[in-house]
Amino acid sequence: DYNDGLVMYAEDHNDAAEKAFSLGKPVLLTTGSRNLLPYLQQSRAIGLPVVARVLPHAESVEACKSAGLTDGQVITGRGPFTVKENLEVISNFNIGTLVTKDSGASGGVPEKVEAARIAGCNIIIIKRPDWVSPLTFRAVDALVAEAASMR
Repeated sequence: DYNDGLVMYAEDHNDAAEKAFSLGKPVLLTTGSRNLLPYLQQSRAIGLPVVARVLPHAESVEACKSAGLTDGQVITGRGPFTVKENLEVISNFNIGTLVTKDSGASGGVPEKVEAARIAGCNIIIIKRPDWVSPLTFRAVDALVAEAASMR
């Protein structure tokens, strides 16, 4: 949990887009290519630049183009990225707000947050959904015991 004045949490992509563009600064999306529409709608409505960093797959790049992003608004790469790499993107595109999903260390969130803090950049973190299944386990031994009982 990151608690300071630069970090805001969002419930979903619509909420994140509203919050990100309300801050009046160029936005960097590190949320993938599947949920671009709310951000592009806000970008166009408010007139602020948006840049998306997506996986270097043809499908991801095509999704960006189909959504209306130009080549100059799309960065491709496979993370997680270092603090230095995140800082370079923030600096090169004059980013004032970074949007990320709460994907933990494996998704490079600590490095994104650290880079944004160094740059004085706002951060919007999209919360993980509150989804609990009857098969949710908090300990590996409980999962193993359940799997053994299913045989």
